[in-house]
Amino acid sequence: MILYQLNKRQDVIGIASSDILSATFEEQINTAGSLKFTVAKKLRDDCLYVLFQRPSATTYMCFKILTETQEDDQVSYTAVESAYDELGSYSYIKDMRPQNRTAKEMLQQILSATRFSVGYVADTGTQSTNFYYTTVLASLQSVVNLFNLEITFDVIFDPIDNQVKRRLVNLYQQQGARTGRRFEYGDKLLSVTREQSSDELVTALVGRGSSVQVSEGTDGSPDGYSRKITFADVVWKKSAGNPLDKPAGQEYLEDPSATAVYGFSDGKPRIGFVEFDKIDDKNLLIKATYDKLQELKRPKVSFKASVTDVGNLSLGDTVAIIRHDLKIEYLTRVYKVTHDLLNAQNNTIELGDDFQAASITSTISAVQDTVQSAKEYSQSALQSANGKNTNFYGSNQPLYAVEGDLWYKDLGNGETEMYQYQNGNWELITSTAELHNTQKEVDQAIKDFNAHFKEIDDKYVPNETYQTEKQAFSTAVTKASE
Repeated sequence: MILYQLNKRQDVIGIASSDILSATFEEQINTAGSLKFTVAKKLRDDCLYVLFQRPSATTYMCFKILTETQEDDQVSYTAVESAYDELGSYSYIKDMRPQNRTAKEMLQQILSATRFSVGYVADTGTQSTNFYYTTVLASLQSVVNLFNLEITFDVIFDPIDNQVKRRLVNLYQQQGARTGRRFEYGDKLLSVTREQSSDELVTALVGRGSSVQVSEGTDGSPDGYSRKITFADVVWKKSAGNPLDKPAGQEYLEDPSATAVYGFSDGKPRIGFVEFDKIDDKNLLIKATYDKLQELKRPKVSFKASVTDVGNLSLGDTVAIIRHDLKIEYLTRVYKVTHDLLNAQNNTIELGDDFQAASITSTISAVQDTVQSAKEYSQSALQSANGKNTNFYGSNQPLYAVEGDLWYKDLGNGETEMYQYQNGNWELITSTAELHNTQKEVDQAIKDFNAHFKEIDDKYVPNETYQTEKQAFSTAVTKASE
């Protein structure tokens, strides 16, 4: 593996290869990739980005370094896919209103003020929308949602002259391939990482379509439109080739086998609702509702597997999960891959239902928080005199520390606490608040002392002995306050 070191201008300033001790790259659908790596030799001080070849591809990926941690004789780094960071703040869109445009046409407009170009874009129909005072990244999110697409970013890099040639944005209908692989629920090759409660699913669905215009609004109907259509008068019979039975007049479509397993104790189904605003045909509506029911009638499950067990599945690949308990087989996808960039045999995949529900913009929002923390870290950390430890200054606990580091915590009220990192924890050493409280107690004692002797002075005629004792006590208190 070769890691190219890039400076602020994203020019190559060095490489790391034989001194890479570990490197893992995590990718998810519509989510910023993350990179963690450890090297024996520290990267150059002016290295802000790293570049490496995408696994099983000819293109490259660029990552912005977020954190650097010195650990004995090695240095660890974390980094995030730089396209998300850049497009979240590189430029903004003031007012753009694409009308009846394809995803590719919208992408060309959005990227016009950036240094990214249009890469592969799936063929789509046309849509209309608007972008008003928003970032490029948020606009990309809107296009992804509008056309139900998946986004990736590629860097075209020439390893001969060490130059970044192009930066590309790709939009796919769906990443990956239909593999034909089938796994049984409970298969030892797949470990369950999370499973939804059966109380959250439904075994019957009420489907509603679009509203139909019935007049110009003169007959009292709102805006001249009727209520949303249903499939209540559609009859389905399994004997006639339909997948389920549904009598006339019933507004919901039920799967009796799912009700038998997950329905209520009296045999009633768990009923939910679904709307398809663009469907105006009741026969298409019942088919769409049936497809949605297949998704909602089973518990959501996420699995994890090693590629040594299941083979080299890629991000977005589709496999089948067989559930004998529900007598169903359904398709699911690989939504996350963790690559060991030094040994692909250690790769792991996660497939099934993705509970994280991450989006392009939510991901970069978290990234920006991390970037800000990293900036605060770098601006407030100073190397101590011994050359090994670091002195931290600020209100936030340092992200990384080694034994002996000091943290001067700003309490925000003019006071400071000093902590030392010992045995894996920050331990309080001293506090200016305690010192100031002691000072206040001494000041009050002096005040009380002066008031006491003034009272005596006012009532009595002090003799020489009294004056001597008063002076001695005053001197002692003054020294104690210093």
